[in-house]
Formats: sequence, structure tokens, C-alpha cells
Amino acid sequence: MKRKRIALLALLTCIYAGSALADNITFSSGSTSMQMKGDSRVVHLTNGASINTGDVEIKAQTVTITGKNYSNLECDGKVLINDFKHRITIHSTSLIYNRETQNIIVDGWIELQDLNNEVAASAAWLDFNMDGGILKMQIRAKIIKKTEKGPMICRADNIIFNRDNSTLLLNGNSSVNWDGNSYNANNIQVDLKSEEIKMVGEIKGNIKN
Repeated sequence: MKRKRIALLALLTCIYAGSALADNITFSSGSTSMQMKGDSRVVHLTNGASINTGDVEIKAQTVTITGKNYSNLECDGKVLINDFKHRITIHSTSLIYNRETQNIIVDGWIELQDLNNEVAASAAWLDFNMDGGILKMQIRAKIIKKTEKGPMICRADNIIFNRDNSTLLLNGNSSVNWDGNSYNANNIQVDLKSEEIKMVGEIKGNIKN
């Protein structure tokens, strides 16, 4: 046990010394290994990894950390991200997170909760810039917004969600179901604050009396 603690301390020292980012990484896992070749270093966390990078906490079955400043994190197996700064939670089977660009890429099913905007989202692909506040979702993309008139359910092949101005751009097989009404169009724009809906292209709808 003492030998394992010494090895882990040495590994952490290498990471802290090599990282030029403002937030260092702290982590724990069932098993940890490091590969070094020249300036290249790869850290493998397996058997349940927990990582904290300041405002972001990541949990997964396995995590591989690479990059000059240990900026790239490849996570697999029951991935959970808590972004405490933006109050966002993400569940997925795998993802790639870049600490320098603050970008998350998920090529697989994801479920997301945004407490600040009272939004729940799901899709089969995600590109999320955390600092920029832009979420791009594809394949069976859906966003549910909590409103006083009940949930507003937005679906499309592609959805762009701007968290800063609370707007949605729906493209391809777009639909909005809300307050007993349904709207279908090629493209739909939704302002989640004003609850304004704009439709472009061939439009279909079912509006209650």
C-alpha cells in the first residue's frame, strides 16, 4: 500500500508540473498507470475513475488522459459529468473532453440536464462548448423545457441550443408540442424566454380552440 501511494504521488507531481492550465487535475481510481515516451505522457485510470478539474467533476469506468498539458480526457463506461459552474449534468456511455477548449464531444446516446434554463435534452450525438454556451445535437435530438403551461417538447434531426440567450434552432423534421398545440416545419426557431415560436418552410400544425 505504501509503495502504491508513493507511485500515485509521483504521478500527481508529474501532472501538476506538466500542466499549464489554471485548473489542475485531481483524481482517484481502482487502478492507475502512466506511459512516458519523450514529451508524450498517457495516464490510464481504470476500475472506476473520479476526476475533478476545478468546476468540472467527471466519473467513468475508464479515463485516458493525454495531451501536452493533460488537456484531453477520453472517458468510457457509465460517464457522468457535473459542471458546477454552469449547473449542467451529462450522462453518456462515452465522451471526449478537452480542458483547454472546454469542448465536449459525445458520439453516442447522451442525456443532459440544464438547471439554469430548466431544460432536459437527449440525442445520439453532442458537441458542447461549455464556456461558449453552445450545444449542437444530432440524431433523434430532443429538448424539453419546463413552462407554466406545461412542458414544451422540441424535436428535430439537428438542434442548436444557445444557453446564453435561451434560443433553439431546429432543423430537419422539426416539431414543437406545447400547451395542447403541435407545430411541424422544416426549420423552427424557439425563444425559450419569451416562448415565441417561428417556423420556416413547409408548415403543418394542430392548434386547439
